[in-house]
Amino acid sequence: MSCFTFWVWRSTEEVVKIRRRKQPEAGALIELVIFELALNGRIENPALEEYGKERAERIENVALALCILWLNRILFLKLLEAQLFAFNDNDPHFKFMNLETLPDFSEIKGFFFAVLARRPEERHEMYQERFAHIPYLNSSLFEPDRTLEEKAMHIAELKNNVPLPIYQDTILRDGQGKLRKGEKIRMLNYLFDFLNIYNFGLIGEHIVNPTSNTIINASVLGKGLY
Repeated sequence: MSCFTFWVWRSTEEVVKIRRRKQPEAGALIELVIFELALNGRIENPALEEYGKERAERIENVALALCILWLNRILFLKLLEAQLFAFNDNDPHFKFMNLETLPDFSEIKGFFFAVLARRPEERHEMYQERFAHIPYLNSSLFEPDRTLEEKAMHIAELKNNVPLPIYQDTILRDGQGKLRKGEKIRMLNYLFDFLNIYNFGLIGEHIVNPTSNTIINASVLGKGLY
């Protein structure tokens, strides 16, 4: 997946090391974050000093931490979507991880903090009817991070306007089931299309709505995606 433009390798001591690619893709998720952090001026906040002494190092480290935080939430939501869909007799109304429901990063922020983090009766009127079927999640995962988000940036500040080439070894497929090649799509489109390749319908040892897709379960949360 091209949402990150980092190389990852293991040393002889089996320590994972991450370095930014020499020729990163501007439309990759982490590059979008780095771009905004370099502009908004908040990287100088003393609360972010633990992420690096030099400005460039701090920007990259904060960007990576933000991406992992956001992608962990999004993976959780794919798991939630799969289970709501299954328990409601495959009602498509419960499919919310798509561009129709969440067309931009600003809507994703609202979904995190104004929908999932609030009881239905406490939600703003603009969300109450629209997301009445989405449960309240009493989880710290959907509370703003006091350092990364409140001091650096929120996901809503990202722009979904930079085309991203499809990775040459992609698993994305077109409507005919063929691997997609030679096109560019925007980050949020890429992310939803990528996640839809997988089956997130695993509950315990029982598969909900099994398909030929690779199955993803909750054990992936917290492990990062890079």
